[in-house]
Amino acid sequence: MAEDPKSTVGGTVMPTLVDDATAGGAAPIMPTFVGKPADSVAAAIASGPPQMARYELGPEIARGGMGRVVEATDTTLGRVVAFKEALSRDADTLKRFERETRITARLEHPSIVPVHDAGIGPGGSPFYVMRKIGGRPLEKFVATGETLESRLALVPHMVAAANAIAHAHERGIVHRDIKPSNILVGDLGETIVIDWGLAKVVGEADEAGLPALVDPDDQLKTRVGIVYGTPGFMAPEQLRGKQVDPRCDVYALGATLYHLLSRKPPHHAATADAMMKAAVDSPPTPIGELVAGVPAELSTIIDKALAHDADARYQNARELAEDLNRFVTGQLVASHHYTTKEKLLRFVKKHRVPVAAVSLALLVLVVGGIFAYVRVARARDRADAAAVVAVQEKQTAERERQKAEERNERLTLSGAWTHVESNPTLAVAMVRPLAGKHFREVRSIAAAARVNGVTWSLPASQVTGSLEMSRDGMAALAAGDDGVVRVYDLRKRTAQTIVETSDKVLARFADEERKIVVWHEARLTVIDRVGGGRRDLTVPTPIHDLELVGITAYWTDTAGSMWQLDLAGTQPLQIALDQRVHQIAPSPDGRWIALYGEDDLSLYDRTTPAEPPRHVATGRTRALDWSTDGTHFATLVDQVAIDVQMVPVPTIVRQLTVGERFFVAYGNNQLYTIGPTGVAAVSRDSAKPRRQLLGAPVGLSESRGGTMVAGSEEALAILSDRGDHTLRVPTGRLQLIATSAHSPYVLGAIDGRVLVWNLDELEPLALAPGAATAKLVGSDALIATFVEGPAQWIDLNTGKSRELGLWPAITQAADAPGGQLAAIVDLAHHAKLVAPGKEPEDLDGEVDWVGFATATQLVLGRLTGKVELHDASTGTRITLVEKKEEMIGLAWSRSEPAYVAAIFKDNTLWRTRLGGDAQTTKLPQKPNSSLYIGPDGTVHYAVGGTLMAWRPDDTIEPHATLPKPIIELGTTGTSSLVAFSEGGVAYLVDLTKPNHVTDIDRDLGRSTVAMAADTGLIVKEERGALVVIDPLTEHKRWTLADSPGVVLTRAGVSSDGRRVLAHTATGVLVWTIPMPASAEDTAAYLDKMTNAITGTGSKSLDWR
Repeated sequence: MAEDPKSTVGGTVMPTLVDDATAGGAAPIMPTFVGKPADSVAAAIASGPPQMARYELGPEIARGGMGRVVEATDTTLGRVVAFKEALSRDADTLKRFERETRITARLEHPSIVPVHDAGIGPGGSPFYVMRKIGGRPLEKFVATGETLESRLALVPHMVAAANAIAHAHERGIVHRDIKPSNILVGDLGETIVIDWGLAKVVGEADEAGLPALVDPDDQLKTRVGIVYGTPGFMAPEQLRGKQVDPRCDVYALGATLYHLLSRKPPHHAATADAMMKAAVDSPPTPIGELVAGVPAELSTIIDKALAHDADARYQNARELAEDLNRFVTGQLVASHHYTTKEKLLRFVKKHRVPVAAVSLALLVLVVGGIFAYVRVARARDRADAAAVVAVQEKQTAERERQKAEERNERLTLSGAWTHVESNPTLAVAMVRPLAGKHFREVRSIAAAARVNGVTWSLPASQVTGSLEMSRDGMAALAAGDDGVVRVYDLRKRTAQTIVETSDKVLARFADEERKIVVWHEARLTVIDRVGGGRRDLTVPTPIHDLELVGITAYWTDTAGSMWQLDLAGTQPLQIALDQRVHQIAPSPDGRWIALYGEDDLSLYDRTTPAEPPRHVATGRTRALDWSTDGTHFATLVDQVAIDVQMVPVPTIVRQLTVGERFFVAYGNNQLYTIGPTGVAAVSRDSAKPRRQLLGAPVGLSESRGGTMVAGSEEALAILSDRGDHTLRVPTGRLQLIATSAHSPYVLGAIDGRVLVWNLDELEPLALAPGAATAKLVGSDALIATFVEGPAQWIDLNTGKSRELGLWPAITQAADAPGGQLAAIVDLAHHAKLVAPGKEPEDLDGEVDWVGFATATQLVLGRLTGKVELHDASTGTRITLVEKKEEMIGLAWSRSEPAYVAAIFKDNTLWRTRLGGDAQTTKLPQKPNSSLYIGPDGTVHYAVGGTLMAWRPDDTIEPHATLPKPIIELGTTGTSSLVAFSEGGVAYLVDLTKPNHVTDIDRDLGRSTVAMAADTGLIVKEERGALVVIDPLTEHKRWTLADSPGVVLTRAGVSSDGRRVLAHTATGVLVWTIPMPASAEDTAAYLDKMTNAITGTGSKSLDWR
């Protein structure tokens, strides 16, 4: 019996069942081989109580040999998830499922689906819960990519996949089954590596001995035993049954790239046996010989990844990912040998202007020589003919150069999109040179990167020993192993060197930042920043830990004694204590100093220095942090988290055993800790996990507005009532972090740099607590109504608000061009005119439509068939049209001259230019209710799936036919429309070309959608998150906000697309989206976002 590979793509079959091939077209991906596992039992998953009551299971998504995946609803958090459960309870299956769960949960990467939960179902079958993702396998895109150019555009997805596998390799995990069907391209353009069911920890034994799948001496006889991998994508040593290591994954990534470009795997053959035999015997045909037009650098990368000898390959996926990233960003690929000619061409491309100038000068000299020398006609004719040929060759070369340049630019843009979440700083650096040619897409990439935390960097020590912020959080002080002390102005983004020594030093601000104290062992220096003076002191014993309270320095020495020094004095004073002290932590007001060491925590009261310190707890104090107002401090003593209240007297008000923890912080009236499993919020009876960390923890502290910042080597976890998120470190590893409760800046020290994030750039404004409804007025104001209390006008730039009176809920809000006036319609169909600093003006009569045609002229429409024009500057009103028929649609242009159009139930279409004559026409077919009127007066309306145009010359003609009936029309601010159709599909319709229609989104109409009237930016609610869609860019979608703990509803967007709002359970959140209006403005904006640039050599990122 034989199994057709087409019916088992990505499935699980026995090796003996695969012996057929599929002829023609793209070669199929052969199925994964999983043989019989070992006889050992996964004892940890044998039985257990039900733990899945919180999940409501839905339809099945996928099924394999070991388990199935279903769509489920997390009833606790109200989100849709993917729920995977084992199909069998035999010991072998349970053990493999347990290992898959454990390994997948260890991996935290944007291109790896995170595990949210795991447990035992009612029937005893284990399960785990993942984020639900949508998209298609990479192999589907390869199969439909008819041209090499279209398939090359998929290479950035391979960069992301390689980075994900590199993340796993760095944690000692190999995937063992990488192939195009296991790389998913998500609906938002993200790349996800799936199916970690065959992954293993390097060095761990398999369930049984791993015999070779292919033995050259037995004519390719299939061996009985465990086989992991897919024919065509398994390394030779993997097929021989050798130990699997990261180089096997590198081979599989190279094979996937090979398939991407050639649409067939390496060693493609008629049967799986033949394919595997060929892979064991010899390397594959080089991709450059098989597919014409493959860039030489990419060919080199693939050939190295597929090297027959594992030692000749990239040694891990990180090396491969770095070379791929150099390729897509146009840098020199490390593994590729460049000829002198290639280097010269790259030099010419990079330095076009000076090379062109030199070439022109040489050309002038040559031409002058020709005119002086050439005298005869025959020579002139030959020269003319040669010139024609030269011009033609130059034109051909220029066209090829432009095509190659355009291809490279598209690759760079695609590559940048893959980095907007995983490395937003790199994404911005990649597209900075393209702002002139692709400014709208570059602008979208910058906006998408911004909400994920783009960083600026400043020079620092290679190893930073101390990093602290000023009291107002607008300056910072750093010192390190190179002996240099620097002060940073965070608003101006500048660094000033204060002192340079030859020793490893530490430093602290003193005397309200007027002084700086620098120390190394027993040497202490006081620097006066105001007067410019400097004093050097030698203290009796080496300093271990030092803190400043006003103009007094306190420190502990290496013997555990405590000292103090008035900075104006010269002699330190030892403070008599009955205990050894290692660390000290003064309270914000300076009254108390917490003293702690190996076995005691106590409080020293500076107002009564003669009294002994007050004992707080016994045990080793691991960390301590004061609340911003000094009324509490949090501490970790042994494995207990303790909350101490200072008023009226120091009292322990909460303590909980939390296990191993490294840092503690008090913020937002809550105690937080960091442990091996991430950040947890500590209540009276539990420590609730809040967010996982990437890498080893390096710090935990409070930023402005009660936002908590947890630092790890690879990322910052931002914890906020407005939603949690992760900010990736763009390069290097974090050593220290610093924040201030009075500042939005977050600092992180890496090798030789201090990174600066501004949380104001990515965190939304939290406004109008308890608001019933809220509408944006332009991009500068918000109007909110409340069930109890007056409506408010809120200035989004200052946060100031003023009361407007008791209003019902708002149904419509229209702002005038320029944003100085707003018209509001409430549930009672009453309208009001609102202007900054003025009392609202009631507008007479009921209103069903409202909108500004000009800065002062307001269009008012009623269902009864009346359209009026209200002049806000004079208070006068005129009737534009009044019919006895019901009006079903109204539209107005926001241009000069201004037009208004309406459609009535009797199929009458009416329009007028303000100040001009009106026109009417009777339509033969019933239109829908949506209209659009352009700046020239052309009215577009829909009949079924046809978009019709009523031209200014009174002619009516079909403009475009869509696959489905049109429900609604939206404007983009340009010569195109967005047509929302039945079934949720949205299309972009070019108004300058008949029947020029492109897809925007396949299910846009199924969600709550808001659209910016002047720019066409669309905001879509998607499973509690907000997705931004720019219909005029190639990569249209990016995520603005997605935090499982905060459900976002009733989204809105300002008319210019610069502000987005959403309601939460507690109020309203408002995000800012920078929207530079031109290529020049976009380039300038990118320069302000970050000083990162794409790197050279082995660096993918560098700094200006």
